[in-house]
Amino acid sequence: MTVFRSASVQKASTLAEHYYTSPEIFEQETQRIFHNHWICVGRGEQIVDVGDYFLAQIGAENLIILRDAQGCARAFFNVCRHRRTRLCQSPHGQLGEMICCTHHGWRYSLEGQLRSARRESVPAEESALFACALYEWEGFLWVNLAPNPVPFTQTVSPLLSQFAPWRLASLRVVEQITDEVQANWKLIFQAYCDRYLYTPTANRSPSLSAGAFLGASQAIDRDVLPLPGLRGEQGNRAYYYSLFPTMLLSLYPSHAIALRLYPQAADRTRIVCEWLSDRSAMSAVAMETWKRNHRQAWFGCEQMQRRHTARSMHANGLTAFDREYLRVLGASAFGLPQNYAWQQGH
Repeated sequence: MTVFRSASVQKASTLAEHYYTSPEIFEQETQRIFHNHWICVGRGEQIVDVGDYFLAQIGAENLIILRDAQGCARAFFNVCRHRRTRLCQSPHGQLGEMICCTHHGWRYSLEGQLRSARRESVPAEESALFACALYEWEGFLWVNLAPNPVPFTQTVSPLLSQFAPWRLASLRVVEQITDEVQANWKLIFQAYCDRYLYTPTANRSPSLSAGAFLGASQAIDRDVLPLPGLRGEQGNRAYYYSLFPTMLLSLYPSHAIALRLYPQAADRTRIVCEWLSDRSAMSAVAMETWKRNHRQAWFGCEQMQRRHTARSMHANGLTAFDREYLRVLGASAFGLPQNYAWQQGH
């Protein structure tokens, strides 16, 4: 990898204040971004057995993520086709062979097909659960709420073989924490990029320097046993990736850390952090250091949110994220001229 330098980066700008505070813009983000992109909602290991399920929330939509009778992961909107009653109440559990509505007793197969409806004749095309697209990749579960989404493999084509040496699907979650951060999701995404992708010691990936996926690596001084499959400099470097819009992934010689952002409002984000490893435990000291450092970063994001501005963010290198965000949201959103979207860097 080579060090990335660009005149456009050196003159980088950041998004204007209203992009971090406006409920109207957050609603547009929900519809145009979160409901139209592949969003990581968890890990395949959460639904190992047939009938295992957990619930995932994307915007106002609640989803059932389950393992069907053929061993495939599926995603359904968590509503019965009869009276739109919520089907599953517990955040996770075991369904057995059927999804049952407790309101009027409708029963669905794990593939979403109606199997019984008390005293009612229902056309087949009106009876199946509403499904959404799901793809299992590198052990992660990704969903897309769009009616006809771009295929997952086409969307992430620049990354399809990028993580192969880490064998992420074979790793297991050894620690998970959830933080509720009083800050806009973009501040958190940008803080990660600022911390890992644009430091002076970061080597930017030439093929991942713009668009939806950004990547960089740094040399690290650690005497650890690397994961099986890592070769050469992979054993002494850390690799950092941002996957627009809500996934941040850090790959180390001995483990990986995945951050998933769940925007709750214009000024509130839930962060789920998972440590992945082939070991049953990791260094408690290293994990506590990571938690402390990142919670300090989240606190910094909250401070910026309270000031209702992102102008104190380091401007260098944020252009790639900002431009991708504006491209997806729509340059003329809300009738604003395109140049209104930018605040010049200091």
